[in-house]
Amino acid sequence: MSNGEINISGIVLLEQMANLEDKDRVREAFGLFCAKFGICLLKYAEVWCEKWGLPISDGERGVDITFERALRHHSFDPSMYEGDDMDRRIEIWLKRILHNVLYDIKANRLSNLEIKDKSLEVIQNTEALYDMWRTGNEDEDEHLMDAIRLLDAKIKGMSENMRIIYLTYMAYETQHQYLPRYLTAKLQAVTGLPQSTIKVYKQRAKKYIQNH
Repeated sequence: MSNGEINISGIVLLEQMANLEDKDRVREAFGLFCAKFGICLLKYAEVWCEKWGLPISDGERGVDITFERALRHHSFDPSMYEGDDMDRRIEIWLKRILHNVLYDIKANRLSNLEIKDKSLEVIQNTEALYDMWRTGNEDEDEHLMDAIRLLDAKIKGMSENMRIIYLTYMAYETQHQYLPRYLTAKLQAVTGLPQSTIKVYKQRAKKYIQNH
């Protein structure tokens, strides 16, 4: 699907993807965002995979990771760009991320999360969330830290178990429609709660965030 077939602007989709309190809207916006920019990124990945001798599967993987980073870090700053064609600016921004991702694949230095092994862990505090999402880019990590501080203030009134449940789902649910079973088992072990109660805590946590 080409950019022109998605009528919603990229900047509007990015704004919807940054709305952490409405995960259904985030998922919908993220799907449209991927459809809007996916083909141009795949073409870009093919060029660099050929230059660097990488299989096209690595290019496809790089595009997936690029979209995940765009979703997690919300690092696009429209004030840094001039002109009316903001979609083109977003495309350039995504290609820069993708170029770095492909280089990391080439150098075999991706994080455990992006390798997608079975090492996902329960997130017990916002510091762990920051450590998982940090990129090493000073500007991106500064924006991330601002978001983490805001989140930390919002969840202070929650019980410990509710915080753990909320943070763990927040960390991974945008990448998995449901958390992997091995991770929900870890969550049950840490909280001492059955999965049915964890689901109730998750919904209560979402309502708590919406009201604070």
